[in-house]
Amino acid sequence: MNQILNEIENKARERVLGKNFTTLLRSLPFMREAVLETKINELLFRFENDLRVYFTSGTTKKPKALYSNSSDIRNTADYIKWFCEVEGIAGGETVAVLMDHSFWAVGPLTCLGHIAAGNSVIPIDLRSKEAIAEVLDATAPTVISTLPSKLEEYADILSKMNFKILETTGEPMTEKQRAKLEKIYHAEIFDAYGLTEGVIGVECKNHNGYHYREDKVYLEIKSLKSDKLIPDGSFGEIVMTNLMCQAQPVIRYCTGDAGKILRDKCSCGLTDPRLILRGRVGKTHYLIDGVKIRQENMQGILQEVLGHVLPYKIKVSIKEGVAYIDLNIDQISASQSRKIIEKVSETNYDVFNLVRTNQLKFIVRTQHL
Repeated sequence: MNQILNEIENKARERVLGKNFTTLLRSLPFMREAVLETKINELLFRFENDLRVYFTSGTTKKPKALYSNSSDIRNTADYIKWFCEVEGIAGGETVAVLMDHSFWAVGPLTCLGHIAAGNSVIPIDLRSKEAIAEVLDATAPTVISTLPSKLEEYADILSKMNFKILETTGEPMTEKQRAKLEKIYHAEIFDAYGLTEGVIGVECKNHNGYHYREDKVYLEIKSLKSDKLIPDGSFGEIVMTNLMCQAQPVIRYCTGDAGKILRDKCSCGLTDPRLILRGRVGKTHYLIDGVKIRQENMQGILQEVLGHVLPYKIKVSIKEGVAYIDLNIDQISASQSRKIIEKVSETNYDVFNLVRTNQLKFIVRTQHL
């Protein structure tokens, strides 16, 4: 582990990673989510008096910790500064960062990246519409950085502002949703892609994939059916090595997202590779605020409650800031319906929190036994 970290530290300063780095990296096994959940203390390189922790949910029942030291934070902020340059807003803008600034690492890091780019930053927590409107009126931001669902939820107040661009992250966004939001706000959306475990890439003006820098994050693509690596241009599972993170090494991490890498020069002028996304490897149901429930979670819950998995369909809809899970399943008892809802609520911390704050509701359609 020390050898690969030393090599990463050396190669992260170079624009192109050398063969020695690639050979050394590929001699290591893939890292999967279970490793981060169960062996975090073995992976964590502690820095005396220089360790910060943020939390998010992941797919466990308790928040997942993300550890960083001051160098990690500077490196990530510098990378987000580059995102600003790609978007054309490096310097002189006033940016409203409408995100959770306590638990979620993305909020504070986005602020630091914009400050590094020479922009003024207005951090706004997800509070009441009235409070958000007051801050916006007082500061008149020219850019907003938030989640797509928040652009929809707060459209009645946010659309009154004259934003140059809309920065989005944290949730998948359909082309239909993008077109709707750009029409409402009369502004162009630039989406960024990343994980709890690391920031990855950002769209250019062509909006055809996510440009990323290989001195910041190294990506590989492996087969969806095995651990065999596949060539650029082919779709498979995205494997990430975060070259910006020392405190909590993330090396050859299987992201669970499907995509492909393109290395042809983009017409925007950038020569950095692009990542084209194709969603999750397994089916994922997205709620709001970046919260998600995976298909395997639902199957596991049905197996636990019913003893087997009956045919079922799930539809997720979002109306006025509330997510609805519509579960259509064959004949089950009323008590089983209640138990399924209870178990889904316990899927992870963020799902539980949505239920607690009445932002998630369940509809079970069945003929009760």
